[in-house]
Amino acid sequence: MSHITNTKDNNEVNLCEIINYHQLKKGIVTIDELTKIPNELLNQVREYIAFHEDKLGQAIKNKDESEELDTLRTLKHLNKLESDLRFNSERGRAYKDLLEYEDKFEQIKTKDKDRSKKGNDIRHEENRSMKADTIKEYLQRRETFKSKDEAAAELAGTYVNQSFATVRKWLKNV
Repeated sequence: MSHITNTKDNNEVNLCEIINYHQLKKGIVTIDELTKIPNELLNQVREYIAFHEDKLGQAIKNKDESEELDTLRTLKHLNKLESDLRFNSERGRAYKDLLEYEDKFEQIKTKDKDRSKKGNDIRHEENRSMKADTIKEYLQRRETFKSKDEAAAELAGTYVNQSFATVRKWLKNV
């Protein structure tokens, strides 16, 4: 599993984000797995920070400037690392929010699709009914027509108020 790092190379960060997001989306990894390692490391780094803060206090108390500078450099590095890890663990929670949003969005799309389908069914109900009735009439009177073209011409003008082309298309696969 790749870990997201907060680097200056945005392409690397974006690629890692994309990889982690798609792994999460496909169920290859879980939210807990994405946040577990950064959270574990974050706790460990916080322990190191506490240790080095005590060490800095000792160096100041002992007036050891060399030790003080080394400890300050280490603390600066650890604080940056803590910030990066906190950022990465929060990103896992952001992935979770994003997945929940996508699920809700898919539900809304499905509802809209169903509503649209119902609207289409209502809107086309009359035409579908005419088509079914026309096909039924054609099948009952099939022997009286020489061809489907002749049947479409007669049915289009007398039985149903549709064009020849429409009725012929209806009869095409009958």
